[in-house]
Amino acid sequence: MQWRKSVSVAAGLCAVWALFAPAAARAEPDFTGIWQLASKPMTSAQGYPEVPLTPEGLAKVTAHRALVDPVGENPTLWCVTHGMPEMMMGGGGYPLEIIHKPDQLTMISEWMSETRRVYLGDRILNVDTMFPTRQGYSKGHWEAEVLVVETVKLQDMVDSRFPHSASTVITERYSLTQNADGSPRLIADTVVRDPLWLQEPLQYRLEWITYAPGWMQPYECMEESWFERIDKLATEAGKSP
Repeated sequence: MQWRKSVSVAAGLCAVWALFAPAAARAEPDFTGIWQLASKPMTSAQGYPEVPLTPEGLAKVTAHRALVDPVGENPTLWCVTHGMPEMMMGGGGYPLEIIHKPDQLTMISEWMSETRRVYLGDRILNVDTMFPTRQGYSKGHWEAEVLVVETVKLQDMVDSRFPHSASTVITERYSLTQNADGSPRLIADTVVRDPLWLQEPLQYRLEWITYAPGWMQPYECMEESWFERIDKLATEAGKSP
């Protein structure tokens, strides 16, 4: 009879595990949605924030700004994206869409449709095969219900409002909580480390809430310039645009 009891106990444990296993598999939160920044924007088109630059970083950034500031030039005027980490900082109040799949998060800002991808699990590749870009290469892993994202392979960016060298490593810790009304709130605790251009790491928290309209508009950066070009060609040809 003892073996029958053991079998019954084992069967009961299996039944309990079968009941809770799907819930355990779903323990990782889903960040899918369209979000608007709820914390204070860290960047704007006006002025430069204070960043604790090293002498090397300060020299490079000062030389760049001395070149472009007197003539009012900046990357935005040339449809150049913010890059990381500024992309996530909410300049202009544009919403952010996140598409969350088991092996990848795709983040799309409404501003110029700037996009970054966070690779998970088997999608993570050898970073030595990657070219440096303004958004860098991002990979993530789960620590319980927190998604830890590391971004490397960034360019030297003297033209950012948060300038950094190519040695920069950005670590973000994404989690979900709730507002008082029960609606979701997305949080990213962020640390930016740059041994060459920063005297000390930048540490800050960004928070987002659900974007009420529920959809984003396309952003064609050069569309107005194209229309102006067509008008000019039509005028030169003696035709009405």
